[in-house]
Amino acid sequence: CPPSFPPSAPSSGRGPQVPRPRLKLSNISEQKVLKLGVRALCRQLQIQSDNVQLPSRPDGGPKLRSHSFFQRLLRQETELRTSLQGDVAAAQFDLRHLGLDHLLALREPTLDFATASASHSAHNAFLEKTDRHLFELVGVHLVARGADAASPGAVALHRLGVRACLVLGAMVALAEASSAPAPAGGRSLPYCWVLPLSRDLDWPGPETVALLFPHQMRLDVHIGDDACAGLSAVALAALGSEGEKVAIVCDRSRGRGKDRIIDWEIWEICPANEDVAAELSRAGQASLGPQARCSAPVGGLQNELAAA
Repeated sequence: CPPSFPPSAPSSGRGPQVPRPRLKLSNISEQKVLKLGVRALCRQLQIQSDNVQLPSRPDGGPKLRSHSFFQRLLRQETELRTSLQGDVAAAQFDLRHLGLDHLLALREPTLDFATASASHSAHNAFLEKTDRHLFELVGVHLVARGADAASPGAVALHRLGVRACLVLGAMVALAEASSAPAPAGGRSLPYCWVLPLSRDLDWPGPETVALLFPHQMRLDVHIGDDACAGLSAVALAALGSEGEKVAIVCDRSRGRGKDRIIDWEIWEICPANEDVAAELSRAGQASLGPQARCSAPVGGLQNELAAA
């Protein structure tokens, strides 16, 4: 079933209950949503593989041992799937030296490449390592642009990167659904999403909540025991308009790896007259537990991104 726009649900915000606009993204593979998100991020950052410059040493020489291999891939002179096992295996050691732009340029053309063949074991290992670094660097990119956000560690950054790409992919899927003739056709999507980092992503340290602006790849982070206090005022200030809404996800997704199916109910909350923190708590209670919500372990996203 495609993403849908069901009737509004009641809200328990401040004042009398009013209909809450909601969106539904369900019965769609997480693989597909992640692919949509990665491609959307490539477009947003204007990634063009033939214009990406590989890292070099201070003396101007190539920094990568497999410089020529990566250069051929980025120039689309060769494909990963047809590359020799030895070349692919050797190139894995250089992935740690690549930036987000390099990894996106390498990953986008291979999103539909999936095989269980033993002859491609090096290729799968290469893509798993690419995914691990890619999503971690998406998290680094977001946290680096956040306010007073200390680095939480590789695992939490990786989970943040995956969630951000899922949000981007969800927005693409919902936009595609809304373009079809439907009662809710043409309705705009919230451009600010509330992410309870501590609850959903096992963020270390004190309570942490963030406002994610996917189209800007910007994260406003709020840390401390009172991170949720005044969240409506914070969100309203960030939005800059009383008519704008934020998105909160009630996540009932199930399965793991290639079998994971997205089931998101996206609540549109107006900070001007609703209690964002209270709605965030309600969404958490209605969602499945943390183990059911989390995606595959770090390094296992090649299965997540296998052909849907």
